[in-house]
Amino acid sequence: MTLLNLNLDDAKEPEVCPDGEYELQISAAPVEGVGNESGKPYIRIPLKIIGGDGLSEVEFPGGLSDICSIPHVDDSDEDKNRKLLKLQRLCKAFDIDYSGGVDLTAFEGSTGWAILGTETSDQYPDKNFVKKYVEGA
Repeated sequence: MTLLNLNLDDAKEPEVCPDGEYELQISAAPVEGVGNESGKPYIRIPLKIIGGDGLSEVEFPGGLSDICSIPHVDDSDEDKNRKLLKLQRLCKAFDIDYSGGVDLTAFEGSTGWAILGTETSDQYPDKNFVKKYVEGA
């Protein structure tokens, strides 16, 4: 028998912050991926909450991430535009220059603002999600 020397009592459920506007920091370079079912590309943006709505320069436990889908050749014009707009809004909110293309390595450490909501599920703990990025906050 193999035993793991772990104290599972140290495990803490992730916390969520109340819905509202928060300052976020991109905590690492985005991770590129391809959807299992769609086969379409995306990037996952790891974020941490660092302030806003009652928080002041304190990272709120739990963290969050956001997915930005990348336009694909099979996308309709409407879907392509929606995906481009989301990535543009993210770049503007975090003051990331995209004039020469989107450099994912430039994301890490950038700060910006977003309106967060709370997603509830019967299967998983509640978690925060990005409702909208806020430019110039």
